[in-house]
Amino acid sequence: MTDNTSYLTVSQMAARTGVSVRTLDDYDEIGLLCAERSPSVYRLYDPDNMVRFLGILLRWLQGQSLDANRIGWHPQLVGFAAKR
Repeated sequence: MTDNTSYLTVSQMAARTGVSVRTLDDYDEIGLLCAERSPSVYRLYDPDNMVRFLGILLRWLQGQSLDANRIGWHPQLVGFAAKR
């Protein structure tokens, strides 16, 4: 974790994305999102996770399954939009 990155807790991420904490739990469990852990073991989401979530949401709205999202997400693209 870097000090200059704005991290969101799981409840903040849920509030901003409009999905439940349970949904974020599921996405973490199946590897769609990759939250970091704080020293006190809280999940923390960086801006790259928000970009990734928006990509998942867009694919879902287009009718793709979560498995298709997992397969279709290229790890090297994570963070691309945040670095622009």
